[in-house]
Amino acid sequence: VSGKAAVAQATWSNAEKKLTLKIGAGGTVEGRQYAFSFVLTNPRQAQRAPLIDISAEKAGTCKTPVPKCTMDRGADPKLHPLGVDAPTFIVREVTQSSPYTDAVNTITVTLGSNTAGARPSKVTVSGLMGSVTMENKAMQITAVGPAMFESTAVWSAASGSVVLTYLADTDSVA
Repeated sequence: VSGKAAVAQATWSNAEKKLTLKIGAGGTVEGRQYAFSFVLTNPRQAQRAPLIDISAEKAGTCKTPVPKCTMDRGADPKLHPLGVDAPTFIVREVTQSSPYTDAVNTITVTLGSNTAGARPSKVTVSGLMGSVTMENKAMQITAVGPAMFESTAVWSAASGSVVLTYLADTDSVA
């Protein structure tokens, strides 16, 4: 906290979702800005950023209460408090090694998620239609960089899809 006032006590009520601060003996000075920070953990599911309110109760030598009002937020929605994005691939690219007929073609998929995957999480790449590669329940997968998936995947020629399984303890790409 900057300025003369200092937070003497902070109390969090999980039931009310409310942080109560008690200002120290120095109080606040009219026109001066004060800032403080604290740590919360985001929920496991996506949510829109809630409106955040602030108020000040009459206590001690405070002459009048400050009525409850909604706090201002910046223009960037990514910075709105407790706005949580849904899981998504933030990096998603697919390339091939050969455009020629009847050639062996290495498909390279590059992806990154905004969440951590844990077994038995799977990733399906679909729409790979037109290959003459036969069905394969143990298609070899080659990691390009750190391994994120098991070394084999399930290839379905009929649906043009490959299903990969995450290795245990893989991290998301941020």
